[in-house]
Amino acid sequence: MRTYGKVKIAFWEDEKIRGLQDAPKLLALYCLTGEHSNAIGCFRLPIGYIETDLRWDKDKAQSALTGLIEAGFIIYDDETHYLLMPRYLEHNPIENSRVGKMCVQLINNTMRSHKIFPALWRALQHQKNRFSIKDDNFWNAEWDALYKKLCVGDYTVSAKDIGKQHTLSDTVSDTLSHTVSDTVYPKSEVTSKDGGNPQQYTVSDTLSDTVGGSVQDFAPPEPEPQPKPKPEKRDDEVTRPRTTPVEIIRAFDEAIVEVFGEQLARPWPHGEDAMIAAQFIAAGADRELCRQVFLKQLHSHHRKGKHPIGSLAYFRTAIPDAVKDRTFYQQNPITEVNHDGTKTDASRQYAPRARSGHDAFTEALVEVVHERERD
Repeated sequence: MRTYGKVKIAFWEDEKIRGLQDAPKLLALYCLTGEHSNAIGCFRLPIGYIETDLRWDKDKAQSALTGLIEAGFIIYDDETHYLLMPRYLEHNPIENSRVGKMCVQLINNTMRSHKIFPALWRALQHQKNRFSIKDDNFWNAEWDALYKKLCVGDYTVSAKDIGKQHTLSDTVSDTLSHTVSDTVYPKSEVTSKDGGNPQQYTVSDTLSDTVGGSVQDFAPPEPEPQPKPKPEKRDDEVTRPRTTPVEIIRAFDEAIVEVFGEQLARPWPHGEDAMIAAQFIAAGADRELCRQVFLKQLHSHHRKGKHPIGSLAYFRTAIPDAVKDRTFYQQNPITEVNHDGTKTDASRQYAPRARSGHDAFTEALVEVVHERERD
């Protein structure tokens, strides 16, 4: 989570802000500096977040949100509750390539909002150099593919998109019909046979058919998706069900309730929880491993009289360490000890390793067992 938000002095003289009432202005500042904001100016903001954080009722929150939408300061998706400030990156560009790498997951999260994503993609075009570090390019090709899919009318017209084809031909015919009818066929001289509409209708109709047919004839065929080859499964490989970020977040909330009780449960997840949970999964964590680490730290806080942990960001180091510890113990079974006093075969020993900070996974298991025994 960011520790501060930047607002330029010119904010108060911006043409989109100057004419707004006080409530929409305050909401605009909240969008720029609130705890849910991020480095790309696009994030999920349900109306309930606004009501709670600004202490507003639902009608006032909805009215202020509508004011910002009508002013063009934000674009809002009512289905996914994602919000985008289209000009945010103009005033707050991505600072460097390391920040750009961190923004990749933020952009991936917005792909679920088909209303928001095209505008975000266009805003990111001037920031593409921030997604390269030396020879590594972190720009996701799926972003371009989704944009072309959502904005197919900007590139080509396919047989599957008849609506856009009709719009293109109508636009060309409207433009040409005014020119042709005003110069070659004046309305006062050329009329149709029934004496009603001028010849302009016949010319535009002909041009519409011509343009529509030409575009359809030369439109490239839709590429067929190629199936990805499935990796070969080893005989000794254990298939684990894939964990989702939602399961990680739910496990954290359940752990809070288990240790501190329902009265201290979180009303909703933190704004960055989904991104951080996805990072845990990418590191190799599953639900049960995360749950054990959550319980260990929460029990420690409870014994010391501290408040519950409020965000998954607290476990940025502990979860990856737990994954490394689990992998180490799986690959290096415990050394056999000879209790009769004889020496153990040196060939069966494995090299000692440096501790990864606090051996989070092992300590979490021991801590949970001890807590249950004391209860």
